[in-house]
Amino acid sequence: MSPVMKFRNVSGRYRALRAFPLQGLSERFASQSIVHTLQHERYQSSTSVASQVTSYTPKSDNTYQSIRSFSSTTISRPRNQHAFQRPFTSIGKPDPYATSSPSNDPHSHPHSFRIYHDSIPALRTYRSQLFLQSQSVGFVATMGALHSGHLSLIRAAAAQHPHVFVSIFVNPTQFGPKEDLSTYPRTWEQDLEKLETLNKELSLPNSTGGRISLLFAPSTKTIYPTQESGLTVLPPPSLSATLEGASRPSFLPGVATICTKLFSLLQPTAVYFGAKDIQQSVLIRRLVRDLHIPTVVSVVRTSREAGDGLAMSSRNVHLGKRRRGVAGVLYRALRMGEEVYRAGREDARGILEAAKKELEDELARQNALSRADRSLFEVDYVSLTDLEDMDSITGPGPVGKEKGAVLSLAVKMLPVEEPQDEQEKRQGVVRLIDNVVLEEGRS
Repeated sequence: MSPVMKFRNVSGRYRALRAFPLQGLSERFASQSIVHTLQHERYQSSTSVASQVTSYTPKSDNTYQSIRSFSSTTISRPRNQHAFQRPFTSIGKPDPYATSSPSNDPHSHPHSFRIYHDSIPALRTYRSQLFLQSQSVGFVATMGALHSGHLSLIRAAAAQHPHVFVSIFVNPTQFGPKEDLSTYPRTWEQDLEKLETLNKELSLPNSTGGRISLLFAPSTKTIYPTQESGLTVLPPPSLSATLEGASRPSFLPGVATICTKLFSLLQPTAVYFGAKDIQQSVLIRRLVRDLHIPTVVSVVRTSREAGDGLAMSSRNVHLGKRRRGVAGVLYRALRMGEEVYRAGREDARGILEAAKKELEDELARQNALSRADRSLFEVDYVSLTDLEDMDSITGPGPVGKEKGAVLSLAVKMLPVEEPQDEQEKRQGVVRLIDNVVLEEGRS
């Protein structure tokens, strides 16, 4: 039974309020949210709000089936929907971060969305206000260097929710010791400009969805306050044995840890991920289910470059012209494997051989060129796995009828051998991944 708490209202009389449950919030935080409602004299009695959210899965998408989540939350809704324009940490005391940063002033800030860096109390207060107003939130987690793929995720979130939260944080725990953490592209000003441009698009008169209302760009110290001694969320061994889990041991634990933290801080109604990182998406679904996190996981089709279909990635900016011309082999190889499957051959060996042959043929073409013209690469893996546990499919039987099937590959684009400009002289290894879903499965 929820405890009864007493608060003095503006008339000096006491009012007893029963602490109501908010999904994902502690009782203490729920109580704090009640305190905020008493800053306003006018409010309605508690109402019960039930909402059903369906994950965004376009008709042309090959991703797995949508997920439905049903939740019922009892809340106190203010009559004045604009009463909570400024965050408060206590009654009558504005949040210091909000007053010191123009990014959070709704009247004078230079951006159309709030920006929070390290003020977690202010962030939580703002989120609690949206809870009180029954405002749902779609969340897109990024590491910055935003491209059209990220923007498509934000559009998908805005199509279903009035508020979209975006995070920009280059997460160090998902990079291995010899990986590209130090050289990962960081483009803060360009990212802000892209988000502003998108918000203008989402605010057009004919737009019926939501818009970006918050950008969370924390420091590493804020996300990992105890640094190396901090807790790590470990994925199930079955997910860690193949694909990225085998090639990059730090990646999946880092993803699981940062997503758990972000979901806890932002309390999103739904989260949106791209299908390019398919193993990551499967991990997030498992994480949300096993930890009983009250959010809906939506997987959106991969955004691809025009022409050769290269999957959009923040790392593509490091390719340069010569390597970029060869990188299209990833999607060609996947299409070759998919064509074999669609033609009726359902055994894993035939599908994998078709994809590998396209990669080998392209590598042979590059080796036939001069050192000044060619661009070489190494194949990390070509793999056929199910969509439930990412277990490898190797048997002769039909592929993916029960658990689904996804054809995945990873390629390391090597630095060119005879650099011809400054960009090529600075090149390092660029690792690219991609996949196509062959079967969604029945599970």
